Amino acid sequence: MNILKSRTLAAMGLGVALLASACGAGVEAQPGSDQVPTSTAEVGGDQATVASEPVVEQVTVASDPVVEQDTSASPERQSSGGPPFGQDQVPVKDISELETPVLDRLSDDAEEAPMYISTMVHMEGNWNDDEIEPLFLKHVDQIRLGMEIFDEYDAKLTVESEIPFSTAQINFGVNVLQELLDDGHGVGTHCDVGFREELMSVEEFAALLTERKELVDQLVGAENNRGCSGAGGVNDWALALAEAGFEYVDGLVGMHYLSMPEAERPDGWTDRYIRSEGFHENAPVDLAQSIHPFEVADATDFVPDEDGVIVVSAGSIGRLDTFAESQTDDACIRTESCALTTEDVDLEIEAIKEALELHDPTQVGKIDIYLPASIFTEENREVLEYFLAEVDKLVQEGLLEWATQAEVYDAYVAWNS
Repeated sequence: MNILKSRTLAAMGLGVALLASACGAGVEAQPGSDQVPTSTAEVGGDQATVASEPVVEQVTVASDPVVEQDTSASPERQSSGGPPFGQDQVPVKDISELETPVLDRLSDDAEEAPMYISTMVHMEGNWNDDEIEPLFLKHVDQIRLGMEIFDEYDAKLTVESEIPFSTAQINFGVNVLQELLDDGHGVGTHCDVGFREELMSVEEFAALLTERKELVDQLVGAENNRGCSGAGGVNDWALALAEAGFEYVDGLVGMHYLSMPEAERPDGWTDRYIRSEGFHENAPVDLAQSIHPFEVADATDFVPDEDGVIVVSAGSIGRLDTFAESQTDDACIRTESCALTTEDVDLEIEAIKEALELHDPTQVGKIDIYLPASIFTEENREVLEYFLAEVDKLVQEGLLEWATQAEVYDAYVAWNS
């Protein structure tokens, strides 16, 4: 059994364990919220939240009193208003001023389509950054440290923001998304909505997505915010994302199959299976398809369409700091206490190499790594540098190239134009 198949089987077990943990805490899974049911438990005196959209970081700020997170709040929280983003903040660049090194290297006479490696860092929808400034500033520091470490290897981050983190940047006057852009990294919107929503019109679902997009647009400009991660559920996420102004979707998981008839899903992927176990498995499940972006006209299947309305940019192979543990359903995953180790890195690199073997040289390819913001600590610096050094070996061999999520989309469009 190869590493990717092993990891998929473990993810199924993790989904069951997470749901059981939530039910054991007296929290019942209910439709109407994108957040997977969560439970709060005391771990070493701090609050630890068990969740799976994705497994959410719960942060305690040591220098301030512990503030209990309101896990009962709806994930579709409204912006707290706040003053408009200050005019004295860093101005948004005009799109014509932005450098696009990926496109510069994508020559018309290239013999083979490039294979990219990208990242996702999700600033979650059930965080309280907009209410707790020390929590927000801790997340900002994590992102800044991530930039510092990645810059040493010319590697690229893409940070995708939900309502709380976007609103906090506006309210507290710290635009770290613009800092990311200025440093050559990527940004986007995280759409923690769709999994628990009832069936609604495309326009109604698009309005929920637009609410999230407009906050990020306010921070970096719509021209720099063209993609969304998430939005999977029973509603037509493809049409709604396009209606909201997005050009590509990344971070696709089992939830995205809910909009499709069972005939268009993997065998056994009933609604019940997806909602109880497979909701957060990588999608499409066929890795050879997943690592090659393609367009769809709607969300009724993952069959490429020539008249597509949005680009599906998947390619996810796993979360770095739990990659080893996810194969055995280690208990540390449920308590958010897994340590980042060289074993995680070695197994992830092995999975990257397996994905590289599936690359069709006639199509733009993409491998995606999920990194939680909490991974960026001084304690993890050495192992993160080991990971980046191992990836750099593949880059130097010409097998991979770093790109932001938006740069992958641009390369796909350029290659297929």
